[in-house]
Amino acid sequence: MKIYRDVFVSEKKLVDVICNMCGEKIKKSDNVLHDYFHAEKKWGYFSEMDGENHSFDLCQDCYKKLINQLKISVTENEDEKT
Repeated sequence: MKIYRDVFVSEKKLVDVICNMCGEKIKKSDNVLHDYFHAEKKWGYFSEMDGENHSFDLCQDCYKKLINQLKISVTENEDEKT
């Protein structure tokens, strides 16, 4: 004999992303997030942040501001078509 019970599973769903630089929510169209920049870094040996994990998100406007401050421009590569 099998006995069944209703089970409810908690699930995480991404609902918003906040830009770490300006503090604004990433824009949505039809409940779909616009593209944004996400970075993750796991710091390793010989760094002052050894063992720390850092991550942040930037909206497109803040990403542009950030890369415009670089002494050497970002490398732009178009997606390869297969």
